[in-house]
Amino acid sequence: MMEFVMPYFVQCVKDLSSRVETVQKSTDDIKKKDEKLQKEKLDQPLDMNVEMMFPGPGMGMGGP
Repeated sequence: MMEFVMPYFVQCVKDLSSRVETVQKSTDDIKKKDEKLQKEKLDQPLDMNVEMMFPGPGMGMGGP
């Protein structure tokens, strides 16, 4: 009986292994993209409104 079952079993294990490998690769790709996005966000300068921090003469500072 093992003679008949073994080829089927080997094929199932091979297919399962292939599927797991595909999922692992796609998961790794997603992780790499997320890490890259996080790094880009950290490397970006802060978007500050300079006019709010240093108001000009028309904002009540009493310019010349």
